[in-house]
Amino acid sequence: MNRDTVANVLTAGFRIVAIESVYLDIILSIHAVKPNNREG
Repeated sequence: MNRDTVANVLTAGFRIVAIESVYLDIILSIHAVKPNNREG
């Protein structure tokens, strides 16, 4: 499988706070938040 998960998170409108490689750059831990309307 070849997925661009980070791009998908951004496309969904989330703001990425942190990305951590959990296992050999195959498994990523992505911490993202959905900005409210005031933050844009």
